[in-house]
Amino acid sequence: MNIEEEPLFADELTQAAARVRRVSKRTRNYTVQEDKVLIDGWLTIGQDALTCLEQKGTAFWRRIYEYFHEHRKYGLEPFESDRSELSLQKRWGAIQTECNKFQAAYDHVKRMPVSGMGMKDFV
Repeated sequence: MNIEEEPLFADELTQAAARVRRVSKRTRNYTVQEDKVLIDGWLTIGQDALTCLEQKGTAFWRRIYEYFHEHRKYGLEPFESDRSELSLQKRWGAIQTECNKFQAAYDHVKRMPVSGMGMKDFV
């Protein structure tokens, strides 16, 4: 142990810790355009009758990643984005969670109709 290189006092320890702090890798929030392209890609690739069930998860998300980055440039409203496959997977998980919550609430309301309301009133 070299005494000259080791911090001896508390203020030196905090200064050393400040130099070691990591930079956050968190990116900005997803835009509505990014969400739309991600959802469209998931629907398009997930409902592809030729390869839907015959592909592994990594291949599936690779195709969604490629779809996302192709359509962000050449879609109806081009936008800039540098999202990774993992970022797209995690965002899809958040979207799917919210969709499941909505579906559960909708099913609950549908099971317990208000007196005097018909099925036409739900649509």
